[in-house]
Amino acid sequence: MTGEPRGSCGGRKRRRAASWYLLWTDRFVELSASAVFKDSAISHLFVGEQAIDALGRIAPVCTVHQWFYFDLLREVDPAVLSRARAQLDHDPTVPHTLGKFVVGAAFAEVLRQFGPGACEGHMPKGPPDADAFHATLVKSATRGFASSQAYFAGLLEGATQIVCK
Repeated sequence: MTGEPRGSCGGRKRRRAASWYLLWTDRFVELSASAVFKDSAISHLFVGEQAIDALGRIAPVCTVHQWFYFDLLREVDPAVLSRARAQLDHDPTVPHTLGKFVVGAAFAEVLRQFGPGACEGHMPKGPPDADAFHATLVKSATRGFASSQAYFAGLLEGATQIVCK
């Protein structure tokens, strides 16, 4: 495994520990069994909001954003991270919303692979392999980008129909 990214407010070990803890809280146990838990844009947005809120209760918000937004973006596509940071200076709405999709897709997949459903509702003896857990976060974060693009395209189309018709 490579070293921690420079400037990281936590790192992989703490991110994994926080994620692992959340998977077994009442909120996420219930979420894993709910109908909203699907691999869709709106599900990614909802799960991302839930995860960011829950993580914000156990770690400072800047740390949550670093672990699940900036660090994952850096690994998925450093150019996207650079553009998102530039956008933050002008209008943080789109980068923060994009972050919800990225975090939501990542958490949804981690919940599916390592959470209560994968363990038949029983608490496992310990956390999953660190590399497998991390790879799942990074791989599924990419799906968050795709779902955010579909969501934003739908918003643009809907707004265009309302305003231009």
